Amino acid sequence: SSSSDSSSSSSSSSSSSSRKDRDYSVKFKFNETKSTGLSRWIVLGLGEAKAKSAREIFKPKIKKNSSLLTNPSLDEAFYIRLKSVKNSAAAKNNIDPLEKVYRNQTYKLIDAVKPLMFLASRIGRKKKSRKITLAVRAALKLWAVLYNDVTTTRRRNILSQIYPQNIGLLDNIGILPVGGELLFGPKFVDALVDQVNTLNKLDQAGKSAAPPP
Repeated sequence: SSSSDSSSSSSSSSSSSSRKDRDYSVKFKFNETKSTGLSRWIVLGLGEAKAKSAREIFKPKIKKNSSLLTNPSLDEAFYIRLKSVKNSAAAKNNIDPLEKVYRNQTYKLIDAVKPLMFLASRIGRKKKSRKITLAVRAALKLWAVLYNDVTTTRRRNILSQIYPQNIGLLDNIGILPVGGELLFGPKFVDALVDQVNTLNKLDQAGKSAAPPP
């Protein structure tokens, strides 16, 4: 009962915090110098040396065996299927041009979240203004949305090429991995196999029940 009460209290607190965030609006000035610098980075890029330096500043220590900062790769079964569909002998990294682009973007997203993780880790240690806390929390939420969008697009891109009739399985988030080394994971593969087998049986049953010509 105490566990249930604790869970309920935590959920209520989280919900209350979320409502407060929605009702909170922060207006601020971004000076011309900083705006010009940001514009230059957007238009011209940073250059490989500066980008590499920025990537390597923050190195979070996370729980052992955590897959939070792992860029998933294409599952072997899907790679084999893609090779067959495309009639290609390309390596996994080159079997699909869009997947290659999305995976490279995922590496950059993982690099981008590290400074945010650092800021989030510091908020609890020192008394910070509510606005700073809100900014970090909002940035992490928006980053997570973007990461989820890219990962979902990667999965849809692959599945639409090899099992287009089963793409609805991607709506079942309970069978999709949260982090990890595989893009789809064993639970999804098992569910896909079950669905394909069921559809094949229904197709055969339909043919058997059809009247003779």
